[in-house]
Amino acid sequence: MSLEVVLPKETRQTEVGSRQDSLASLVNYMSLIETTVSERMEQNQSSPDIYDDGYLRVEHGNYYVSCGGNSLKLPRTEFLIFSRLVRTPERIVAAKDLWDYAWGNDKPLNTESLHVYIYRLRAKLATYHLQIETMVNVGYRLMTKAVE
Repeated sequence: MSLEVVLPKETRQTEVGSRQDSLASLVNYMSLIETTVSERMEQNQSSPDIYDDGYLRVEHGNYYVSCGGNSLKLPRTEFLIFSRLVRTPERIVAAKDLWDYAWGNDKPLNTESLHVYIYRLRAKLATYHLQIETMVNVGYRLMTKAVE
């Protein structure tokens, strides 16, 4: 990246020096901002197994959930279902995708069993103002915005 500075001919030498210093300071500042942004992007990409929106934190690899600073204990299957919903918050996840994520591809989809686990999760999440919505014959989605 090159920048060309055009100054009027009558500009005195001292003004040229101070303008070049100002330009150098601006370029240094811009590169610092670019570095900071790229570092943040790398941090987000380096930890895809952690979801944290400031209220809800899910560490997928550690089976850890906290809401508003309070740890929430979930059995493994409930955690896996919740983990899959959190990976795409406020977006519908097909029932088959949830089933495969929690039980694997070996077992055929059992919607009644999945519904029981969703029911249990809803009861535990209601305390923290998190909702799981149902899209009939499609799937479920986690609504992360607190209900007031």
